[in-house]
Amino acid sequence: MAKKYPRKVIANMTVLCAATGIVSLIMGVCSLFLGKWIIAALLLIITLRQAFILPKWMKMLKEGQKDKGEKIKTGIFSGSFNPIHIGHLALANYLCEYEGLDEVWFMVTPQNPLKEQSELWSDKLRLKLVKLAIKDYPYFSASDFEFHLPRPSYSVHTLDKLRAAHPEREFYFIIGADNWSRFDRWYESERIIKENQILIYPRPGYHIEEGELPETVRLVHSPEFEISSTFIRQALSEGKDIRYFVHPRVWSYLSMRSKS
Repeated sequence: MAKKYPRKVIANMTVLCAATGIVSLIMGVCSLFLGKWIIAALLLIITLRQAFILPKWMKMLKEGQKDKGEKIKTGIFSGSFNPIHIGHLALANYLCEYEGLDEVWFMVTPQNPLKEQSELWSDKLRLKLVKLAIKDYPYFSASDFEFHLPRPSYSVHTLDKLRAAHPEREFYFIIGADNWSRFDRWYESERIIKENQILIYPRPGYHIEEGELPETVRLVHSPEFEISSTFIRQALSEGKDIRYFVHPRVWSYLSMRSKS
């Protein structure tokens, strides 16, 4: 079955299609009055094309409205993304294409209770790099939701607030097998398991017994990605050219930043 477009994409495309058709029609008529026959013809062809496409987008929008009872399956990929790299992106891509998620939100954490804060790049920089990395993929979103919550930032509070703010969505909390191995150390970990859907992705050196997982927890069988943000930061500090370990826009921005 073909991948569904996110509702926001359908709505935006419907508006864009209608606006393009109206503008091209007006400009085409003006060109006729001015005797610009070729330009007028091209603009009117664009108008006809948009008139043909618009009903399709409107139908998808209407069908989406009919399915309001069906919640949008949204993965919450929470992390410091210090910085974001191709392992993060490939995993999220896999979850959308193979594990049934409609969207993945990259939830940039301002403070992780289990990490030394001296390691973190600024909130503004990490969020900017995430936005650069996911810019062209409609199923990804960058979120600063946790920036506006009390610190330190705990996942149980974030998930509570997300459910309250977005009742139209069904959230799936995405964590690695390494984090699952010490999940009992997380603040109110039992409540997170009880009240939320959790997706565990494999990590090298960590074995998960699927049969022993709680009902709300599922192991996904994505490829294992051994790239770490620590490796990226260390390589950058040594002046290494690691352009293929991060998104091209991220590499371009970091390269320009290092020269300034």
